[in-house]
Amino acid sequence: MFASTSLSHLGIKRWEARRGIFFYSSPPKPEPATLYDRERYKLDDETLEKFLILFKTYWDIVHNKSHPIHTALLRFNSSYERRTLSDRVVELMIAMEALFAVKDYHRYKIPLRCACMLYPPGKERKEAFTTIKEFYDKRSIIIHGGKLELDRESLAKVDQFEDYARKSIVKFLELHKKGNSITSGAQLDDMLFFNGK
Repeated sequence: MFASTSLSHLGIKRWEARRGIFFYSSPPKPEPATLYDRERYKLDDETLEKFLILFKTYWDIVHNKSHPIHTALLRFNSSYERRTLSDRVVELMIAMEALFAVKDYHRYKIPLRCACMLYPPGKERKEAFTTIKEFYDKRSIIIHGGKLELDRESLAKVDQFEDYARKSIVKFLELHKKGNSITSGAQLDDMLFFNGK
């Protein structure tokens, strides 16, 4: 940064540009209090090490704000700031839509594409498909004015849904790093179902 300063008090009568560093502080953002009990995020050496590896591996993609990954990351992160389970689900589903919807009919394609990307055929794929489809339907009720507030028993399922979103973002980062940025539904389907590019 540069600052123009008058140095007349030192006998210098002209303005000079001088290099300087300015520090501004803002008060820390308060942590939003959820209206449901949520387990604290575990932050230990192992977690930090994993974060550093992830950060070093994918920083260039995140920094360049590559779509749709950037949108998914923003929505995923903002899900942590939501006070209700319903609002958290809405944010997570927007993240999933950014990755998997690509302007197509969403109710089946998002769960199908996500489940196929994350798991081989079998029980885990079926569970992922069913859970994501269930939350797509719940999200639709919420945003279209239905009074749906998820109960406390739904917390474990929401956590599982969040894990699918997290794994999906990492998978898209891996693909992008390898030069396979997905920009269309057809491209995604070719990769998932036909081993195409």
